[in-house]
Amino acid sequence: YNISLPAPVITHQPLKDVKDLFGPYPVTATVTAAAPLTAVKLIYGHGGVFSDTLEMVPGGDEYSAAIPGIGTPAIYQYYIYAEDAGSLASTLPDGAPVQFFSFTTGPDQTPPQIVHTPISIANWYNLPVLLNADVRDNYAVERVWAEYQINGIAQPFFELSHQQGDLYSGYFPFDSSVVQIGDLISYRILARDNAAAANQSAHPVQGYHTFPVMNIFRTTRLVNIPIPDGDPAGVEDVINVAGTQGMAIVDVDFVFRANHSWVGDLSVKLAAPDGQQITLLDRPGVPATQFGCPGNGPEITLDDEAVQSIETIVFDDDDLVSGIFRPAPDELSAFDSRDPEGIWLLTVADNEFQDSGSILEWGFVFTLEKITALDDNQPALPANTCLFPNYPNPFNPETVISYQLSVVSDVELSIFDLLGRKVRTLVQQPLPAGSHTVRWDGRDAHGRALASGVYVCYLSAGDFRQARKIILLR
Repeated sequence: YNISLPAPVITHQPLKDVKDLFGPYPVTATVTAAAPLTAVKLIYGHGGVFSDTLEMVPGGDEYSAAIPGIGTPAIYQYYIYAEDAGSLASTLPDGAPVQFFSFTTGPDQTPPQIVHTPISIANWYNLPVLLNADVRDNYAVERVWAEYQINGIAQPFFELSHQQGDLYSGYFPFDSSVVQIGDLISYRILARDNAAAANQSAHPVQGYHTFPVMNIFRTTRLVNIPIPDGDPAGVEDVINVAGTQGMAIVDVDFVFRANHSWVGDLSVKLAAPDGQQITLLDRPGVPATQFGCPGNGPEITLDDEAVQSIETIVFDDDDLVSGIFRPAPDELSAFDSRDPEGIWLLTVADNEFQDSGSILEWGFVFTLEKITALDDNQPALPANTCLFPNYPNPFNPETVISYQLSVVSDVELSIFDLLGRKVRTLVQQPLPAGSHTVRWDGRDAHGRALASGVYVCYLSAGDFRQARKIILLR
C-alpha cells in the first residue's frame, strides 16, 4: 500500500506590538506530526533580514523560544519551521520566508484604524440615528467619538461606546424636535489610542460624511379580498393614513401584492383623500396583445422613477410577476404636494373571465416634507442643498439621480470614475431652487457603455459640493 503521511501541523498566536525595547519576546507554538519531530525552529531577524535561528524547546506538543531584544525601536520578523523523521517539513505562516509574522517594539506611533459605512439617509420618523464603527488598534483604543454639524453649524460632540469586539456605537443626540425635514447632517468619527503619543485618526480622513434628514412614511395593509372574476366594477378597499398632518408628499411608491392567475386581466386604480383618482395599472399588455401579459401574482412596487413600465412587462404563464415598475397610464406624481392624511381608496378589477385571485397586500411608501406657511400658493422650498442617493443602486441599465437646491444656483452634476476622470456631465446650467432629477444610462460623454464598477456622482451648486458612489452592474 502507498500511504501518504501529512506534514507537521503548526498553530501559533502571532506576537503583537510591544513598547518593551529589550525583551525577550516569548514565542510559543503547538506542533503535531504523524512521525516523530526532528526539528522545530524559530527563524527571526529585524530590519527586513532573517539573521538568527533558535531551537524551540518542547513541552509536550507545545514548543517555545524567546526572541532577544536589541534595545532600540525595531520591526522584528519571524517564522516557525518544523520537520519530522520522514523528512516532511512545514512552515508557519505558509510560504515562509516570503510570508512571515512581524511585530514592532518601541513607542506606539500607529493610530487606530476606523472601518465605517457612511450613513446615506435619516428617516425623520425613526430618529435618533445610530452611528456604528469598527475601531481597532495595535495596543488599545482609549476613546471613540463623533463630531457633527447640522446645516453647517457645529454641534457638541458625542461619545461612541464599546459594544463587543471592535464595534463602537452611539446615537446622534438629536430628535425630530431639533432637526427638520431637509436638514443636512455632516459628521466624522474620531478615535484615539492609549499611547503616550495619543495617536488619533478620523473617518473620513478629511472633510465630513453627509446625509439628509428625510421623511419616509410606510404603511401597508395585509388583506385577503377576492377579486370578482370578469367584473370591471371590481372590488374596493381603504387605508386610513394618520399622523402626517402638516406634511406634503414629495414622492410616493405603491406596493401591491395579489395571487391572481393572469395579471393581464387586472386594472388597479387609486384615489387620494381629496378624491383625485389615477389608474396605476390597466391590463398590462393590452392592446398590444388581445389578453394582456400572462403570469401570476403580481408582487410589485410601482415607482415613477423605475426603468420599465408596467405596460411593457413580459412574463410567461407560470411566472411570478414581480419587480419595480413605472405605473401606466397615470403617474403617482399626481399626488405630489398633497397631505396624505385621510382615506385612500383602492379599486382592483378583473376585466376577463376564467382567471381569478385575491388582493393580499397593498399600501404606500411616502417621502414627505413639512408644509411651510410662507405662501399658501407656493410650494415649500428646500431648506438646504443636497444630493440624494440614486435609485436604484446598484443599477442596470438606468438610474435616477435626485437633488435639491435651496437657492438659484449654477449647477454641474457629473460622473467620475475611481481614477478621478470625468466620464459624463449630466447637468451644467443655472437652475431654480427646488427639487430636480436626472437619469443616467451608464454611458460616457460619447455614448459608449461604461464597464461595471463604482463611479462617483459629484454635485456642484454655487459653493456647495457633495459626492455619492454609484454602482453600475452590466
